[in-house]
Amino acid sequence: MCKNRNSLRSFVLASVICLTCVAVAPAKLPDPVSLWRFEEGSGSITADSGTGGHHGILVGNVTFVDDAERGSVLEFGPSESYVETNAWITEMGDADFSIAAWIQTREDGVAIVGKSNGDRSWSFHEKQFYLSAGTEQGQPVAGGVHFYGNQAGEIWGATPVNKGIWHHVCATWDNDTDEQHIYVDGVLDDLSPVWVYYGGRGDLADDTVRIGFDCSGAATSDFVGRMDDVAIFDVTLTAEQVVELMGLSLPVTASNPRPEDGTTDLPRREVVLNWNPGVYASRHDVYLGIDFNDVNDASRTNQLDVLVSENQPQSRYPANDTLNLDFGTTYYWRIDEVNAAPDYTIHKGETWQFATEPIMYPIAVERITVTASGQTTNQGPENTVNGSGMDNGGHSDDITAMWLTAPGDPVPAWIQYDFDKAYKLAEMLVWNHNGRLEPAIGFGFRDVTIEYSTTGTEFVTLGTTHEFTRAPGVSGYTTNTSVDFGGLAVKSVRLTANSNWGGILQQYGLSEVGFMTIPVSAREPYPDSGATEVDLDAILSWRAGREAATHNVYLSADELAVIDGTAPLSTVTEASFVPSSLDVDTTYYWRIDEVNDAQTPTTWSSNIWTFTTVDSIVVDNFESYNDIDPPEEGSNRIFEAWPDGYGTTTNGALVGNDFPPYTEQTIVHGGAQSMPYFYNNNFKFSEAQLTLSPAQNWTEHGVTSLVLHFHGDPANIVEQMYVKVNDFKVAYDGDPLDITLSEWKRWSIDLASLGVNLQSITKITIGFGDGTTTRAGGSGVVYFDDIGLYR
Repeated sequence: MCKNRNSLRSFVLASVICLTCVAVAPAKLPDPVSLWRFEEGSGSITADSGTGGHHGILVGNVTFVDDAERGSVLEFGPSESYVETNAWITEMGDADFSIAAWIQTREDGVAIVGKSNGDRSWSFHEKQFYLSAGTEQGQPVAGGVHFYGNQAGEIWGATPVNKGIWHHVCATWDNDTDEQHIYVDGVLDDLSPVWVYYGGRGDLADDTVRIGFDCSGAATSDFVGRMDDVAIFDVTLTAEQVVELMGLSLPVTASNPRPEDGTTDLPRREVVLNWNPGVYASRHDVYLGIDFNDVNDASRTNQLDVLVSENQPQSRYPANDTLNLDFGTTYYWRIDEVNAAPDYTIHKGETWQFATEPIMYPIAVERITVTASGQTTNQGPENTVNGSGMDNGGHSDDITAMWLTAPGDPVPAWIQYDFDKAYKLAEMLVWNHNGRLEPAIGFGFRDVTIEYSTTGTEFVTLGTTHEFTRAPGVSGYTTNTSVDFGGLAVKSVRLTANSNWGGILQQYGLSEVGFMTIPVSAREPYPDSGATEVDLDAILSWRAGREAATHNVYLSADELAVIDGTAPLSTVTEASFVPSSLDVDTTYYWRIDEVNDAQTPTTWSSNIWTFTTVDSIVVDNFESYNDIDPPEEGSNRIFEAWPDGYGTTTNGALVGNDFPPYTEQTIVHGGAQSMPYFYNNNFKFSEAQLTLSPAQNWTEHGVTSLVLHFHGDPANIVEQMYVKVNDFKVAYDGDPLDITLSEWKRWSIDLASLGVNLQSITKITIGFGDGTTTRAGGSGVVYFDDIGLYR
């Protein structure tokens, strides 16, 4: 093993940095000279939203298509299909430049962007370049990116650009040093230059830039595939800027709408529209309305009553307020991004939509139990709530999809619906029996007594007798009877038929019954009910009941205590709650009572929800360590977090590998990394120590044991393994030969056995040997992972 970490390890990583040029200072992306985003979706022109304004003309078999990954893109077919931009690199003079694009190739050896020889009075090594991808003649690595930047030299990439997969490619040129670089998917991809001469095609005397056109001399190598976001800069982009460019993809229009496009059931009160602004946006025009065509077609000059805010600086609407919208309405909105001076270009945005919550919701079938006075075989009362009678938006005329009593069943016939709890019932909808014989025999309910119960036991009659609409006995029947419950608290509904529509047979039936409720109970809990591995600092939240003024939170590991309301109670005014303390590996039960003293009833209880917390508190799972050498930002090497015996004569411990990756990434217990620990006890002891800052309190969250997972090696020479918590030493109490086993073992230490202040743990040490340097000893390697506090 090589021990010179400060010199060898730094030299190795510095060499990698030198080869890949990844260590760069942060820098803002410059404005592109030209940027073609291909967002038009149709037509023969694509706009240049850069500073040059060179709008492209589609030539040959080039069309806009909607790509599943990138939206509107250009698709290039064979036979000299390209985009003529009329852009001249000569506008930059003798200057640096960079080219970037997203590509999805369909054939090998295809050009991406190019400019041939021309006759303009400037010097760029004979005024020719082109960027291509895929296998070409003379290429050292099949399938990579090729950048030809002068008459004497070119450079290739080593990373294959897979056909049918989107890749981001970028080429840069430094005019002062004649350095060329290639980046694929944000990573530097240079091979040594390959010296090949290309003469260029003679049909481009105007030396304009063409997208998808092979300017190297072979028209058969024009681009075939899809392309997006082609950009040209008049600077040499740094490695960091290339990564930023890849991530941003230079969105000049508004993106990432919140609420998301297509959102349904959006709470209608206190709505705020947010979006990510385009990279050049200085102001924003906001369009909002309930007609798609109006919102999609409106402009500053033809506002169509939907331009609700013009030239606002904020990327939210309303800028300093909220919206209260209508129930059950679909809204459409659009953001046009406005560039700053001098051009003030307006980039029309996409039209998005969302729908607000309805006034009332159906009670789900799984929350309804149905019983009846009788039934015909295969025509049970459950058919009235399970949707079986639905057929193409109406009701079926198949009687097996309905409920019908049998001859001789008790009369008057009745059917009862019991809900899982009381609901604020707004309306009941009834579709009557709709069999094909209905017009002749009339099984459907006619004069009906409706009763309801808040408790499920004591019933009250709703109004007087109700008459249910007769069904026609044909499929597609949609007419129903609506019964207004006026927001009563209802747990059960009983329908009693005093007569049927035929008056011929003593049989009674219904097709479908639905119940619409106003959502006054809390719902949509977070974490989801049944969630596991919930963090100990989780914030509980829910969707508030519509009339709630305050929220009573019941939370406990005792389910019965939550059900009967004896669990600890906390009252909050917002629909969220932070528990004072959660224990590890514990299942919790909780409910929310929504309270409004001005309403009757004043309180509505939610369902009982549950979640289970994580099984442990992490002390170190070794996932955060990396191979970045200091002083580079973000350096977090494992042997610096766990100082060992490097550079000493008495401590034989060495943590981490000598060469990257410093962590172990094959032998792992959980996650992707573990700690390799090399011990050497030949007249030494071996110790490595982790400092915990700030100090940890090991008396919280119900933890009772410290657990380490370790993996041995058959070549290990057995030495006593031990742990020190602060300075209290605990020897491994298992079989000493466990460190020679090629398997993961669990070592659990009772926290109560530690003779330290568990409220202030500042360090943990892993050692081998007896803590002295007076004897000959063995050596080996043990891997550690997932050190944590458990119950």
